[in-house]
Amino acid sequence: MKDRRYALIWGGSTITGQYAIQIAVEAGYRVIAVASERTRRRVSDLGAHHVITRDGRTPADIADEIRSIGQNKIVLGIDLVGPQTATHGLSCLSKSHPARFAPLAVPAPPIAAPSNVEIVNVEMKRFVLDPESRQYAVHLADLVGQGRVKVPKVIVLPGGLQEVEAGLTRVRNGDMGGSKLVVRFGTSKLSTDRT
Repeated sequence: MKDRRYALIWGGSTITGQYAIQIAVEAGYRVIAVASERTRRRVSDLGAHHVITRDGRTPADIADEIRSIGQNKIVLGIDLVGPQTATHGLSCLSKSHPARFAPLAVPAPPIAAPSNVEIVNVEMKRFVLDPESRQYAVHLADLVGQGRVKVPKVIVLPGGLQEVEAGLTRVRNGDMGGSKLVVRFGTSKLSTDRT
């Protein structure tokens, strides 16, 4: 039944993760999201039914908790972190129901999946350039316009190219707290911290 299916979003506070949580909830899934303690509330506010914090824990420990919640009902999974968490996320999917898994953090190496699991490799550039994908952008824009999907907080760094390195350092250090970072070029009058 629809209300009993689970979706796993490993990397729930990433920009893609925030959209994925909301879209999965819209589609009727119960969402299990993995995020940091710092972003736990944001992920919960977006509709995740269960938020598992990763701070100070191994991926194996996190996967054990995911499986105890999902109880063989996780039929969708997205990993937005990397190969190690992708392997653990894949292990959380249902063993008896058809399931799909998308390792989106890096180009996916060949993954040995059980026969009931379809590995979905999404090459983002190709997806964006494919005219048939336009329908998804239009539908997402409608959901945002209706207030059913919230856009992530945006932090704008003024200063152009000279701010790019500082911005990348901030991203590498994990200082984003679930926000999207944009470096402003030119003289546009954007605020530096809007929600």
